[in-house]
Amino acid sequence: MYGANPTPIDRVPPCPLLNASNTEEAFRNAFATNPTGLMKEVFLVCNAAYRMQRVIESLRASATETITEMEDLQNRLENTLITQNDGDATITRLMAENEAYLKVIQSRGVLHRTPEHPDPEPFTGEDPSLLQNFLQQLDLKLEMNRDWWTSERQRMGYVVSCLKGKAHDQVRYNIKDGIVLFDNVDAIKEVLKSAFGDIDAKATAQRKIFDMKQGHRPLTTFLPEWYAVAKLTGWDSATLISHLRRGLHENITWRLSLTKIKTCRPNSPSLWISSAPVTMSVAKSMPITSRRVRATPMPTNSRVCSPPTHRNYQPLTAETPWI
Repeated sequence: MYGANPTPIDRVPPCPLLNASNTEEAFRNAFATNPTGLMKEVFLVCNAAYRMQRVIESLRASATETITEMEDLQNRLENTLITQNDGDATITRLMAENEAYLKVIQSRGVLHRTPEHPDPEPFTGEDPSLLQNFLQQLDLKLEMNRDWWTSERQRMGYVVSCLKGKAHDQVRYNIKDGIVLFDNVDAIKEVLKSAFGDIDAKATAQRKIFDMKQGHRPLTTFLPEWYAVAKLTGWDSATLISHLRRGLHENITWRLSLTKIKTCRPNSPSLWISSAPVTMSVAKSMPITSRRVRATPMPTNSRVCSPPTHRNYQPLTAETPWI
């Protein structure tokens, strides 16, 4: 934009002879008296004039270039303002379209949301043993109707609404102005487990499973209850199967021993539970006799269920209550 800076010069060089020669006659007299001094001053004035001319030409060129750049900047500014106006108009249009789309999506969400799943029974904390069932029902509700809530804060609000009495007191400290301040639903569940859950669920389950007996309850009632406790014991499959056989009604274990060897001794509690009702339905159709059962020779490495030989077991019918 700018050229090389010219050598600085004085506007009026010191020229005493020329300053005194303000007329032609005075100039002639000065030239006659001191021609050398006068010519030096004339030479200085000429050089100064030439240098000033170069400075003027440089300034003119700089001015022309500056004017060109200013015109370019003016054009760019105008284009920027036009682009900004277009951008503002585009943003306004997109925001309007976005709001319209949100309304459509929300309206469709209301019309097509999942069917309502039953709410869990409110948990009060008066009976801590109900906590596990409450949490299970709560998880089902949140999962089955997960499209009902659009944020974790709304989910937490629903969870808190299911708490009453002592249970609600445990989380009330972290609710302010209707806003739940916990990090997430899991944080609320951890507070409830800490306050009302079993501190040592494993030891409790191990003690409880020793006392679990089927009695005359149906399998459909006893097996789920037993398995829920068994999962908490941490024992291996062989130990659990032993406890399950001990807890079943003696007539059921006897009938199971009469069925095929493959299903007689499943190798995991879950297989026992899944196969027992089917096996019992097969056992119902088998002829029942009170005489001693004759053992069939089997290979020594086969696992054979040996039935008792001195008990007179009741026949299995559709009316048998504990099947």
